Amino acid sequence: MIQSFGVYVDTWLVCSATAFSVLLTGEYSIGGELTGVSLVQQSLASVYGTWAPSVLALIVFLFAFSSIVGNYFYGEINITFFEGDK
Repeated sequence: MIQSFGVYVDTWLVCSATAFSVLLTGEYSIGGELTGVSLVQQSLASVYGTWAPSVLALIVFLFAFSSIVGNYFYGEINITFFEGDK
């Protein structure tokens, strides 16, 4: 249940907040050179200053690292379950 709720939190809150921040700063242009994380970094830099892209890079790294650690933990638990009690 927690994983299912996490998908909704990520999709509705994080992705929507990211999209709105890009659209409201006016940095998005159709056919522009910037896409993805680069576009978000540029949008945040236009509002918060030059330190914002570094903070966003750190946040993305921590999210990726915590996802790897969490999935490793899930794998360990599943392996233990399938091996049974010894």
